[in-house]
Amino acid sequence: MIVLAAAVLAVGLVVAVLLARPSRDRLLRERMCDKVVVTLKTGAAFGGVLFKADDRVLVLRDTQALGAGPSGDHVVVDGELLLSRADIDFMQRPTLTGGGR
Repeated sequence: MIVLAAAVLAVGLVVAVLLARPSRDRLLRERMCDKVVVTLKTGAAFGGVLFKADDRVLVLRDTQALGAGPSGDHVVVDGELLLSRADIDFMQRPTLTGGGR
């Protein structure tokens, strides 16, 4: 009986700690569905809509490879682009004029 009570208490403590801990990706979650520019450590850059993110990958939709065309034009990326977070140098949310988000 004591072992069961200790196990229940331990599970309760773990759940309480997980719920009380601020999420490390809160700022990223707040930017879901925003247009972002992601620059990789290689220097390649992509602009698109931040659609999903987990601890290893960002998913962009409506994406363009910035400056990747033959004359420095942007190239449309077909489908979703999955970027490894380990390869990302930085991400920015550009300021849009005209009242857009």
